[in-house]
Amino acid sequence: MAGTVVIGPGAESVTREESAALVYARPEWGGGWVLLEHAVFERASIFAGSDGVSSLEFSTPYGRHKPPLAAAFAVYQPAGLMGWWVRLDFVDPAGAVTTVFHGQVRGEDRQVLGSQSDTAGSTAPLQKGWQRWHAHGGQILLRLRAVSTSWWERGGETVELGWFPGFNRRDRRGFLIGNRSAAPVGGTCVFGGHDVWTRRQALDYVLARHLATADGLTWGLGGQLDALDQDLEDMGNLSASRTVEDLLRELIPRRTGLDFAVVPTFGADDEPSGFEVRVFALIGTNVTFRGATLPRNPDLVTIQGADMADVEAVHVVRDDTHRAARVRVVGARVVVCATLRGPELAGDPAGDVLTSPPATLRGQWTESEEAAYQAGAPGADGDDARAHDAYRRADRFRAVYQRFAAPAGWERGPGVAPALDALAQVLPGVTAPHQDAVRSTLTWTPLREGWDYSQDPPVDRNPPDAEPELLPPLVVAQDREAELDLGEARVYSPADHLGLGVSVLRSDLGIVLAAAPNHRLARGRWDGAPGASDFDPEDDEEPRAIDPRTLAATVAWRSDARLVLEAALAEGDDDGTVVELEVPDAELWWLAPGTVVDVDASGGLVTSGPLGRVLRNDADRLAGFMAGAIARHLHGRARATVAFRGWRPWVHLVGSVLRTVEEGGETHGIDAPITAVELYGGRGASPKTVIRAGYAL
Repeated sequence: MAGTVVIGPGAESVTREESAALVYARPEWGGGWVLLEHAVFERASIFAGSDGVSSLEFSTPYGRHKPPLAAAFAVYQPAGLMGWWVRLDFVDPAGAVTTVFHGQVRGEDRQVLGSQSDTAGSTAPLQKGWQRWHAHGGQILLRLRAVSTSWWERGGETVELGWFPGFNRRDRRGFLIGNRSAAPVGGTCVFGGHDVWTRRQALDYVLARHLATADGLTWGLGGQLDALDQDLEDMGNLSASRTVEDLLRELIPRRTGLDFAVVPTFGADDEPSGFEVRVFALIGTNVTFRGATLPRNPDLVTIQGADMADVEAVHVVRDDTHRAARVRVVGARVVVCATLRGPELAGDPAGDVLTSPPATLRGQWTESEEAAYQAGAPGADGDDARAHDAYRRADRFRAVYQRFAAPAGWERGPGVAPALDALAQVLPGVTAPHQDAVRSTLTWTPLREGWDYSQDPPVDRNPPDAEPELLPPLVVAQDREAELDLGEARVYSPADHLGLGVSVLRSDLGIVLAAAPNHRLARGRWDGAPGASDFDPEDDEEPRAIDPRTLAATVAWRSDARLVLEAALAEGDDDGTVVELEVPDAELWWLAPGTVVDVDASGGLVTSGPLGRVLRNDADRLAGFMAGAIARHLHGRARATVAFRGWRPWVHLVGSVLRTVEEGGETHGIDAPITAVELYGGRGASPKTVIRAGYAL
């Protein structure tokens, strides 16, 4: 169905028509159907996926009974229908047949009425009572299918493995990496490749690989599939307790403005062939934000209640609890990559590494610790270099000449503390608010191996199909030995070329160098200190000595800004109310101006240039979430329940959007998805059809 269905006078009939409700059953899929002529239809509930599993309830008598369509009494034994497939057909007075339910019997309760004689005048007892059967729609099968294995591509074929890697896994740095095959293998994409799964590809995989059966029952995907053609977020390793239904709820999340219904499909001669997961949007208008569009639901319903004699009740509920002035989608804190500079590169070459005002990389030890380090082992002979150096290896001196960090109160400039607008674009020349109380340095940087970041945009120098690693922090310092070899005035080398180990400060913004001994990094500070050493950092003939004032460290950290998209909703005043949707793994990576990204062959520093640049911005991914959030919060919530006398075969309306209900000359705007169509019967009860519409919470 596509378009608008109008229920009312002169449109789709609401005149009461006494349809017959017929229940058919078969013991196995693909078998022949048997009409249960003595069955009494009680209730059918057709639900959207967010509301529950569709169900059918019907009763069968046992004992002596005369069914409505039978000519005489007959004796019926208690039936055994557990596990049977059943269908409910409505036949209207003109003979038109509509199948309104198809599913499997999963439960029974019994009303025991004692016994009676089997024939008139006989004393032989005959059991008497009613059996009420509970059947469930296809969604119950999704709930009963656990997912713990996975299919992988190997040599152009597929192999099933006993674990599930999760869709689009992330590496240890939280970077989203694809893991599907580049093309379908055996009908669907599988694991084992490097491409990113979309929601649609993942759904195709789940339905085909985890619902395959040998009895011919088929599963398909239908509805608004264009709404699923977006990259899937990370879905990590799954336990064996995860079911296909769980996966569907994660792959078609209501927070993105989508839902689904599991509906039967039919083949030749209207014979049930299986089930389809039908996807639908929750709103009847397109919602677009930052280029991402949640397509509107094209299936619309209006109910004209005026002069409708068979409308039993109309109930409309409005609730502004979920309506807000603004909607915000929040990602992770922005990753900043910048270079912290010692005094020389900060423009203060003669400055003290502990106190230089312009330096953004300062030593993190005290003068008293340094003095004790230089003094060496108390009481040891001044010539006992071994004793002094063994003393200097104590933990109390771990920071001396080795721990460097940004100073407290460091005023980050606009290029180092980027501020973002409501569309997650960097505001040029604006410094974001920041703090210095809670700081930490990442063990990685957003720079990839083999990329040239001196150009804008950066150029990938890697071979095709390579997956370069993210680089660790880069630390450089003066290389005196290379200066002698190259004849250059100033030559820099990376820390590993200088024989220095590098680690980061987890509770501060800086680095820790591993030197042997520590005072390899004491050139310019040793000052003829008492206490002998077998390594003299002030010896002009010692090329391994390093001046800490020449250090620079390119590191990354989480800034105090977050990746945020925000939209003001069209309705009402801005009263400060905000609905937030969190996507914690959505990232923005920023490369600050003048960041040292490499050392060239002559020992010169290669920088990223005078302008900062965005290396990664997941705002486009967030835009899809924003469009869904707007769809859910643009209007105040409305729920509607409309009850009709008689049975109406309107189960196809589930997943449509109920736009308006007109009743008694008043029009009520609903704009909410129809999540249930319920049909009521039963012994001695009047037939009734109920349409329910409203957002699931």
